[in-house]
Amino acid sequence: MNHKIRGAVRVAVAALLLQALVGCALFPGMSFKRGKTEVPDSSKSDGYRNQRIPLIRIDAEAIRNQLDWRQAGSVPPSVPDFLNYKIGIGDILEIIVWGHPELTFPSSQAEQFGQPNGRTVKADGTIFFPFAGNIVVAGKTSNAVAEELSTKLSRVYRSPQVEVSIKGFRSQKVRITGTVGMPRTIPVTDVPLTLFEALGQSGGVNLEEASGYVHVWRDKSQFTFDLNSIIEHGGPGTRFVLQDGDTVYVPSNADDKIFLIGEISQKIVHMKKGKMSLNEAIAQAGGVNTGVANGGGIYVIRDLKRFGPDGEIYHNPVVYGLNMKSANSILLADQFQLASRDVVFVSTAPISRFNRIIRELLPTVNLLFQADVLSRQ
Repeated sequence: MNHKIRGAVRVAVAALLLQALVGCALFPGMSFKRGKTEVPDSSKSDGYRNQRIPLIRIDAEAIRNQLDWRQAGSVPPSVPDFLNYKIGIGDILEIIVWGHPELTFPSSQAEQFGQPNGRTVKADGTIFFPFAGNIVVAGKTSNAVAEELSTKLSRVYRSPQVEVSIKGFRSQKVRITGTVGMPRTIPVTDVPLTLFEALGQSGGVNLEEASGYVHVWRDKSQFTFDLNSIIEHGGPGTRFVLQDGDTVYVPSNADDKIFLIGEISQKIVHMKKGKMSLNEAIAQAGGVNTGVANGGGIYVIRDLKRFGPDGEIYHNPVVYGLNMKSANSILLADQFQLASRDVVFVSTAPISRFNRIIRELLPTVNLLFQADVLSRQ
């Protein structure tokens, strides 16, 4: 019972916050300060840094930029040379000296049970081999190790022919997490592992539960691809080659929401497969009133936040504006694609008043996010 009461209180608080947001946006006596568009300092409760907020008009060029991004995806870095795989700690090597079976690592019980049998690279990056002693192999290719062993063994044997191959790839891995059938760690081998193959090896993706995007985190960089395009059409990102240390994350669609405030009735709509146009969101919310249609503006507020090396979140808000006076505004709204957790603000004021309203609106947007999180706890 106490759990139910706490849940009801949370929902009630969230509802009150939403009402407060709408009241702030619509109250007729609301005043705005003139001047540059800035956001309060991050030390305050809203978490945004002082910066100018850019306004990008929703026009043919903005639509074209969206299409270019969806077709190209994130630009992948140069593909590493997988044929020259660098041996690492934990890898298992098979070493054969032709014509000298006494030097070949003997079979063991482990191999009978399907376990790789060979010489495991120790924590210091070395292996031991008869008549060659301890040699450093970490960071070297199998060919380089074979040449070094051949040189050392030539002191004992005449023109030894050495072959080195990797039987167990254990030092390099990628992690697959999120809304996949089987989150797991996949070893990186001497065969390139693409993003599409990694998703398949992880049990695939349920497009009804996953968001519309997949993220690849590499060091301090993040690459984002259209998941639906990868799964359904073999689009950009399909051939993206993963590297050691990469983390692939497929987010859930639980957060694929669009928040609407201002001159519109419904306040939250849910995206389908991570996609929704501005037109679709407005239609699902019951449409806009006559005042907006007769010359108002529609703003899409998006936080292009990124994560710093210390884990700190850096907010980067940007605002897209659609002028409802434009004759082709409906066509543009139908082509403009929203992103998860966008905030759509519908105003009777013309888009030219952007600088006068955005300063007051951003703290409201942040409270809206907090109310949504509170209602889901």
